[in-house]
Amino acid sequence: MPDLEDPFVPLSTGLFVDPYESRSVIESLLDSLPTMFSAIKNPEPALLPTLHAVLESMEKSGGRIICSLSSLPTWGPGRLFLREDTKLLGTEKEKILFTTEHQSWRKLANKMVDAGVGLDLFLTPHAYIDAATLGHVSSTTGGDVFFYPNFVTSRDTPRLVDDMVHVLHRETGYNALMKVRCSNGLQVANYSGNFLQRTVNGDLEFGAIDADKSMSVSFSYDGKLDRKTDAHFQAALLYTTRGGERRVRCLNMVAAVSDNGKDVLRFVDQDAVVTLMAKEG
Repeated sequence: MPDLEDPFVPLSTGLFVDPYESRSVIESLLDSLPTMFSAIKNPEPALLPTLHAVLESMEKSGGRIICSLSSLPTWGPGRLFLREDTKLLGTEKEKILFTTEHQSWRKLANKMVDAGVGLDLFLTPHAYIDAATLGHVSSTTGGDVFFYPNFVTSRDTPRLVDDMVHVLHRETGYNALMKVRCSNGLQVANYSGNFLQRTVNGDLEFGAIDADKSMSVSFSYDGKLDRKTDAHFQAALLYTTRGGERRVRCLNMVAAVSDNGKDVLRFVDQDAVVTLMAKEG
């Protein structure tokens, strides 16, 4: 797809095929990829237009994009620049290196969520690649970032293959919407995880969600709890399966109410608490 300024779907028909009928063609393409661009000495990927073209082809179906990238995308619209500043390391401003304010990439992430598309990134760089900006799209859409710094074929290929096989085979849902409810006396205070939340108290939206994903929900008091009455929690997830079925998954939990701090600490999930503290930090 050569048009970078106004990307479009390169094939109106035939872009998606039956994998069994077209196995030989698909395998031939995969076999040719390692040598197709091997003569390019200074690669300058145009990633943002590529993702826009792929997204346009998947808007009606939803799905998952698996993207492999080995160098900073420095060509075309949305090109990225070296923004690593060693002077900021160890200072309060260091955190800006781990976030992005690039509006084009933020808009792309929102469009992918609307279309029910998730992005998994396989990064194999030998230099700076701005994983913070690229990873924002993955984290917003419910995808993963697999990072192999200073990639060495003999050393890292087995791990990359295992990760790729796992991504392809794990249970995955698309175009997901999640709502968490609780009983009187409590209210949802905060969510942590990889998703898109458009408003403070809005539902959680995922381009894709898989069996490895988890999110944390913290609650606060908005009234007095009666220890004679249990507290109730429900998480409802609406999603589309790989087969195109729209399903709802509900998780319900009942918790006893106690005014004794020792009872609370005795049954606390230490892993969940430490994870939540780390995310909030």
